[in-house]
Amino acid sequence: MEQLQRWRRNVSGMIAGMNRRERILVNSALVFIAVFLLARFVLIPLFGQQTRLEKTLAAKGKTLREMTVLQQEAAVAGRGLSDAAADLAVRDKDFTLFSFLDQLAGEAGVKDAITYMKPSTEESEQGSFRLSLVELKLESVSLESLVAYIHKIETARKMVFVKRLSISRQEKDIGGVDAVMQVITVTG
Repeated sequence: MEQLQRWRRNVSGMIAGMNRRERILVNSALVFIAVFLLARFVLIPLFGQQTRLEKTLAAKGKTLREMTVLQQEAAVAGRGLSDAAADLAVRDKDFTLFSFLDQLAGEAGVKDAITYMKPSTEESEQGSFRLSLVELKLESVSLESLVAYIHKIETARKMVFVKRLSISRQEKDIGGVDAVMQVITVTG
């Protein structure tokens, strides 16, 4: 305590011994040091923290938007799954893909153009259900009739889909096409 009082007396004595210009210079230096220390240890960390908070807020906002999009996609997928389950429930118990495609070919007027139909089955990747597959070839069929047939397949609400389709122009019959397609459905 005594040393502090001695130091104060020494500083007071030095300041008292200075002329007006030296006092202004020392006071200016003290103010500069005080402002520098305030900026360095108070203001800069404060602004740095604000910047970090803004970046964190932006990242959280982006995550929230992504989660909202995923939630909407999940809702759409859930409705699609419900629709698919309803389509399967409506389908006849003795439904076969082969006979279904044959019936639709008669309705679309392309039954005479079918050269072959090869049925097959395969396990799903998850192994929880089986897939029924029919590969069929149509020759010299009009493009309009082919489109009508595919439309009937895809819109029948029987969970039947065209998996693969290859169309080539018919050399002999102008306006006719050849088509090879794979049609797939889910079975129990």
